[in-house]
Order: sequence, then C-alpha cells, then structure tokens
Amino acid sequence: MAAGGARDGTRGGSSVPPDGPAAEALRKAREAAGGGPEVVARPVGVTYGPVLRPLADVLPEAVRWLWPGRVPLGALTFLDGRPAQGKSTVALDLAARVTTGAAMPDGTPGLSGAALYLSREDDPATTLRPRAEAAGADLARLYLLDGRRKVRPDGEPDAATEPISMADADVLADAVRQTGAVLVVIDPVQSYLGTGVDAHRAEEVRPVLDGLGMMARETGCAVLILRHLRKSSADAAIDRGWGSMDFGAAARSVLLAGADPQEPSRRAIVAVKHSLAAEPDAIGYALVPSVVYADPRTPIDTVRVTWTGACDLTAAAILAPEPTPDREDTAAGRADDWLRAALAGGRKATWDALTRDARSAGHREITLRRARKALGCRRDYVGRGECVWSLPAADDDPAPHAIDDEQTSKSPSSPTAARAARFAHSAENEQTSEAMSPKGCDPKTRFAHGVSHGVAGPDAQTSGTPDPTAKVLPFWAPDGWEPV
Repeated sequence: MAAGGARDGTRGGSSVPPDGPAAEALRKAREAAGGGPEVVARPVGVTYGPVLRPLADVLPEAVRWLWPGRVPLGALTFLDGRPAQGKSTVALDLAARVTTGAAMPDGTPGLSGAALYLSREDDPATTLRPRAEAAGADLARLYLLDGRRKVRPDGEPDAATEPISMADADVLADAVRQTGAVLVVIDPVQSYLGTGVDAHRAEEVRPVLDGLGMMARETGCAVLILRHLRKSSADAAIDRGWGSMDFGAAARSVLLAGADPQEPSRRAIVAVKHSLAAEPDAIGYALVPSVVYADPRTPIDTVRVTWTGACDLTAAAILAPEPTPDREDTAAGRADDWLRAALAGGRKATWDALTRDARSAGHREITLRRARKALGCRRDYVGRGECVWSLPAADDDPAPHAIDDEQTSKSPSSPTAARAARFAHSAENEQTSEAMSPKGCDPKTRFAHGVSHGVAGPDAQTSGTPDPTAKVLPFWAPDGWEPV
C-alpha cells in the first residue's frame, strides 16, 4: 500500500486536480473549518492513498515503568516546580537509583541501567557531581550529554562540539543506545528547546515534542523534563507550567514538586497528570545538607534528598499564593500607623510638613503616599493654593477626598487650569476658605483662622481665637507670606 500523508485532498488513491472545482471546494471547506487556506506542494502526476491498519492487528502491551505510577518508560514526563524546590536534586536522586539498581523512593523495585543528564543551569564540577555522589550514584554509569558533533563521510566525528537541543532526537537516540541509558533527564526544558522555537506556540513546540516522544518509544527509555512554573496563576495545576499547554498535552505524566506555602519545610511530589495509571499518592521529601570530598582534605558542601513517605499535600496547596505578611509588619503598615498617629485627634498638616517628619521617622515619601491613599485622607484647601491633609471623619465616605499618587503627580497644563483645579472642589471647601480669610482682618487674625503645621488642634479651623499651643505655617497675605 502506498505510504504517505493524505493532506492534499486525495481520496481513495485518486488525485484532486489542484486548480479544479473540487480543489476550490476543498479550500473553502478548510477555511470554514478554521484551518485557513492550505498550500500543498506536490509533484505533478504523483497521487497518494491512505495507510490503514486494523486495531485488531495491534498487540496489547502493559505499560513499563521506571517509577511505577509516576515515570513511565518510552514516554515523556514533566517535573514542574518553582525555583529552589529541589527539582534538579530530585532528578539526580532518581538517576542515581537507576545507576545502582536501587528501589524507587516509595519502595517499588527499580531498574538498573545508565542515565543521561543534560544540564545547562548547574555546573558539573561544583553542583552536579557533588549532588550525584551525595545521592550514591555509580558515576561511571551517569553520563553528561554536552552536545553533538558532525560525522564526516569517513565515519569519524568532527572535533568541534555544537549545542544539542530536543529537536536532535536522532542524536539522543544514538546516545541512549551507546550508553544503555534507561533514563534521560533534560534540565531545564527552555535550555534545550532549540533556537527559533517559540515555547508559547503549539505549532512550533509540538513537532519537537513529537520527535522526542518517538525517540523515547523506539529506545524504551524514560525522558524526564524539568520545567519552571509560569508567573501568572492558572485555574488548573497542569496549566501552570512554563510555555505552551502542548508541553503538558504531549507528556504522559506531569509531576509537581513544591512546598506548602503555610509550612515551607513540607515538600512533596504530586501527580497532576497520570494518563497511564491511577493517581499515585503524593510523596514527601526534604532537602538536607550533605558533605562529599574532592580529596581527603577538601570537603564540599552540597545537598541531597531524603524521602519521607506518602503525605496529604495537594497540588492546590503547593500552588496556593504565599501568605502575605501582616500589614503591620511591612513598611506600608508602619507608614499607616505613623500617619494615623500624626493626624490623630483632628489634627491637620501640609504635605511638606508630613513628608519632612516622615523622613525623620524613617519612612519614604512613596510609602507615605500609599498610606495616605489607604487611609482615605482628605485634602482641604485653605487660602490661595495652600492645602492641608487630615484623617477622614468616621461617618464620612473618604473616597471623594482620597487622592491617589497619579492624581497628585499630574499638574494642570496651565496656571489658569491649576487655579481652577485648586478651587473647583466642594462648596464646603469654598466656605471654609472664605471663613479662614475673613475680609478686613489683619494677617495675624487671618492666621488664627488658618493653617496648622504638624500638630495644630481642630479649633484652629473652627474658632476665631488663636490656639496658643498650635504650631502653624505662615499664612498667605496679599503682600506675601506672613510669618508667625
């Protein structure tokens, strides 16, 4: 039977003429289906037919596992997680178990063979070898795949080493066969996706993953790919991994490594996709310090994994947002408290006075602005262009008086607009300004109605009698600033 794909619109071995009515109908059908117009390059006179195989001819096989329920052989597995959760250390622990034939972390029997490790994030000398030694690996069976080399026509490899990517499935297959590897670790996926491949476009990612999956099936090895999480949150755990959703779709198993945000010392490996088996229990682990020796006199500090058994940690718990510290313990919370105390008891102050005193108390102006907005402080204009800030009354809605940072940072485009903006507030503010600058009063009398500096009492605005305890700013008079 003829081999090949039937993407050119052939049916039953007959060719659809590329320019005939049938071809035009086919193009319109594709566009209506959302696939867009398709241009097919086909040699003239060549026809194609389907390749069929009855499912009855397929012999059933049991799934073979590297780690039962979690890491299948002949397929792709992703290990996702935030940085600093020990993904690489976990992968090296599994590789070490393969090289010695040790049991898997949950006690199930393991396989004995070699392991291939591809890493561009961790240094082999300072990180990978010390961790592998701490995990008890047989280092002679743990191989680093550093790149690829061109093979000359005479069969000899070139001296130059080129970078390798996941698209080099044939090179990976050769490496697996040469070493007898049953596990290939790619750490991390973004370092090996390949030049020019957009990780967020399914049509670019899928061919790379399909080729890698075919390599795994043909060689029978397990491929474990480490992946970071996206910064943005998503509804489903399987969608939290970096890049296109096709990463998770191509994998037969997706595992999540992480800690409980409420109790960071509790870590676990949780299955978020398990296409080939029932969902396994979460298994806990811890990262513990370890020491290996480059020579008898040179200790090297490293880390290894200890497994703590089945646990009840879930993917939702691991992916939950980290708890926000109490506002009182943050710079914003401390600025809130300071501003509330500075304006307590009905006191009013200019912004210059507040920022000066806040800096002396160790608060930044930007933090003070945020505290002002959070508390809903109100701004009242007094005199010509001068304003004071105060806390909102308990029974007032602070929203109309709350001025955000953008509003205060924008200046009107002209002096006329500035004056209009200063005085186009409420009738209450206009009456207050009028009351605080009574016609015919001398500057000191006007000042008695006037503006408080840092700790002026409420009577400074409501009474015509000067408050002897109040510290106040100079007040504007027609002939200039009038000092106190």
